[in-house]
Amino acid sequence: MMSRLRFNVLDRMASMNIDLDEAIDNLRGVRHRTFLSLVGIAVGAASVVALINIGENAASESARQFRSMGTDILVVQNGIAMQGARAMNLDDIQSIPRTIGPEAIATPFSTASVKVWLHGKSADTTAVGVMPELSELARLNPSSGRFINAFDGHETFAVIGRGLADSLEANSAPIRVGEKIRIDDYFFTIVGILDESARNPLIPVDFNQSVMVSMKSIRRALASNGEISGALVKIPEHADPVVVAAQVMDYLRGRANNNGIQVQSASQLLDGLRKQSRLFTLLLAGIGAISLVVGGIGIMNVMLAGLAERQREIGVRMAIGAQRRDVLRMVLLEAALLSFVGGGAGALLGLVVAYLFTVISGWGFSISIFSLPTGLAMTLLVGLFFGIYPALKASQMSPIEALRAE
Repeated sequence: MMSRLRFNVLDRMASMNIDLDEAIDNLRGVRHRTFLSLVGIAVGAASVVALINIGENAASESARQFRSMGTDILVVQNGIAMQGARAMNLDDIQSIPRTIGPEAIATPFSTASVKVWLHGKSADTTAVGVMPELSELARLNPSSGRFINAFDGHETFAVIGRGLADSLEANSAPIRVGEKIRIDDYFFTIVGILDESARNPLIPVDFNQSVMVSMKSIRRALASNGEISGALVKIPEHADPVVVAAQVMDYLRGRANNNGIQVQSASQLLDGLRKQSRLFTLLLAGIGAISLVVGGIGIMNVMLAGLAERQREIGVRMAIGAQRRDVLRMVLLEAALLSFVGGGAGALLGLVVAYLFTVISGWGFSISIFSLPTGLAMTLLVGLFFGIYPALKASQMSPIEALRAE
């Protein structure tokens, strides 16, 4: 019994090898059409694999940027005070750590639109009233000089962002610590220039393009009422950002009787980003699938053209005893072979394209674990789908009519 089973298995394997060799010979006989069909299916597979990887890497890069800004930071924004409500004040912000734990840090900021002059140049920008803790929470690092400290008080000291400094430099002369910068009607002494920093979309201030002064200075010297525009809150290490954000928002709204106050965390933004990235990746895969369908049509054309030239051969096969399923299997094997070879080459090409795209974009590259199996599976399915019609047409030929074909 075992020997008969082994013989049947070996017989089937030998038969498959013969069918495979024959399929290769048939495709080699129309090598020009076969090559064009392989190019079409390879481009389709490459599109699917490349677009899935690009989508995944784009989402990973965005998530990495948000994490670098700090997932333990909450951003509080002042709402419009309705009747019976008031805006947040300094006491509200400074009392936040009492609600979420002593390890928390909360620092307010106030903004005002100003005009600055330096080196004979002027610019419209934002003055930000800050406290010393903001440099740690917003990850602001001076490239020269220092940040605003607790001893500055009402002194007219200023720290300027890297982007603003670049726009105010005259004749390539760098701005130096100790120079005077005019902000509206007051002259401030520059005590620090910041490094370039990543923009946090949650914070309504671009520190690269802003000038920072002490909270007391912005109230005294600039056209600002000193109203708190928002705050940054660093939460304890093991706290849930979403839960803490809700607690802080309820606390502030209760103190100010202001339902317009909003508290957001990078974690909430990351969750939304992950959902969007999944939809984005599916959309890109769908776009790549269109190219794959075009490649599948190329497979069908090769099959149909080959059958038109091999009608007599198929008629001879059926006349000497070949079953319809044998002819069906022969044509489907040719379609599968085209799909497999074209899909494999396309998958490798797609990885190369995705890698080059990420290098040019300055991203880190990682291979999506779903891209290769998805690309190859879609390629085989499309190839077999478009190979079914030629296979059915070949298997349904009349042997007599086929033998009469020239």
